[in-house]
Amino acid sequence: MNEWIYYDIPRAFTAAAQWGACMVYVLLLKKRFGKIKTMLLSLPFLILQCVLLLSTENLDLIWWVPVLSAAAVSMWIMLAALCRNGKRELGYAALCAFLSAETAAALEWLIHYYVVYIGGVDMPVVRAGLPILLYGISFVILWAAEKKLLNRVNGFRVTRREIYVTLGIVIFVFLMSNLSYAFPDTPFSSRLFYEVFRIRAFIDIMGMFMLFIYQMQIREKMEMIEMNSISQVLRSQYEKYLYQQKSSELISIKYHDLKHQIAALRKENDQKKKEEWLDSIESEIDSYRLSADTGNSVLDAVIEDKMLNIRKYNIEFTYVVNGSLLEFMHVTDICSIFGNGLDNAIEAEILEQDEEKRIIHLTVAAKRKMVCITMENYISHPETIASEHLESKKYHGYGIKSIRYCAEKYHGNLTVGTEGNWFVLNIIIPQK
Repeated sequence: MNEWIYYDIPRAFTAAAQWGACMVYVLLLKKRFGKIKTMLLSLPFLILQCVLLLSTENLDLIWWVPVLSAAAVSMWIMLAALCRNGKRELGYAALCAFLSAETAAALEWLIHYYVVYIGGVDMPVVRAGLPILLYGISFVILWAAEKKLLNRVNGFRVTRREIYVTLGIVIFVFLMSNLSYAFPDTPFSSRLFYEVFRIRAFIDIMGMFMLFIYQMQIREKMEMIEMNSISQVLRSQYEKYLYQQKSSELISIKYHDLKHQIAALRKENDQKKKEEWLDSIESEIDSYRLSADTGNSVLDAVIEDKMLNIRKYNIEFTYVVNGSLLEFMHVTDICSIFGNGLDNAIEAEILEQDEEKRIIHLTVAAKRKMVCITMENYISHPETIASEHLESKKYHGYGIKSIRYCAEKYHGNLTVGTEGNWFVLNIIIPQK
């Protein structure tokens, strides 16, 4: 028996594990092609991975990390070619696939070594069957676990923070699990082949558990935000009902007032006074117009819901909105962004002593293939708002985290700050 067989996993086994892990994520993500075409197009990547790893097998140890980094990039290219998710999602999937492949390969080789070389069951069917069986079991378990974890609220989306944390986990686990190969004399490594295999498999499995626990935390966080959004929608619907009830009462009162005014108008002989009176009535009627027309029914409902407080506190509210730009957004996200934003602005304007300065302006427009959402409200003393308070509950920040989360979910970003006597909330999201 050649001694090299004890030293490391055969490169062909590693390539097969990396291809198999990528296929798990291809099945879970949005595919560009049908299943049969996807499978056929994936085969060249298996060959490419085998060529890459086998052709670099005899290079010096210093090339080990660059070669495996190239293999990880190749995995990302495979996912990008076969799936149509965003770059962050594909990068996240590639990192998870790389660690999954390392774990499956390490576990298979540990059992392979135990059965074939320690147990003495050295038959061709065992040598060929063990990788197929163990990789199959490993990737079915991976598929079942990731199917639930990647099926996140409103689709699979990844933030920069998740990419950085996942990258850190993968690098740490990879380096620690392979420490014995590069530095066998440390307190955390071993010179014994079997011990090396066990240490690597154990650390890789623990690394996968770390990754799954992190994903579970992300999912719980998203579910909590989703539940809060749903609660907000339900609350908004109830508030809209109350608003419509109060509006009906106001309309009834105005109806009786108008009857008396019309009766008085009939008796007025001065035509000029009649015209002035009619203009006044028309202006008063316009002030009680209830409907909003933004081009998006959800946003219309949100604005109409806020109008009672806007009128109650004599706030001047203007909007220039192309609501059709928001069609790609989920209902709860529209409610969260505009509901929280307008609530914060209204609360801030109520504190303004001078009613003539109570102003809120909302803009939704397209600029350079980006959806730009801007909410502005007047503030008399911007110098009193410290930058560290902008995203806290001390000023205007209630719900800001929810708004930021919604923006990042669509690969956008949120900025808040003051410009002169204006508090400005800006959201930029790539246009779909």
